[in-house]
Amino acid sequence: MNHSLRSRQLNPCDHLFWKSRGYPERPQNWKQSESYSEDEYSTDNDESCSEDSNFDEENRLKSLQNNPNNDEYWRIRGWPRRPNDWRGNLKA
Repeated sequence: MNHSLRSRQLNPCDHLFWKSRGYPERPQNWKQSESYSEDEYSTDNDESCSEDSNFDEENRLKSLQNNPNNDEYWRIRGWPRRPNDWRGNLKA
């Protein structure tokens, strides 16, 4: 299993923690939930658990920028969009 995915499943701030435990999303009263034990899971900074966290958006953008099949990959490298012969432009 991917280390990053496992870390997210162990972080009660992350929605994957709750989905892996059968919840559709993180409950509003998540700190009182049976699935959360303050002794077992510590969150040093409640601010990192805010609903407006852009963790997923940042990861989505990073994924697009690292995918040569995506226009965003080429834009950050100075191209206006992905070229038709993009495979030939990849560096080995």
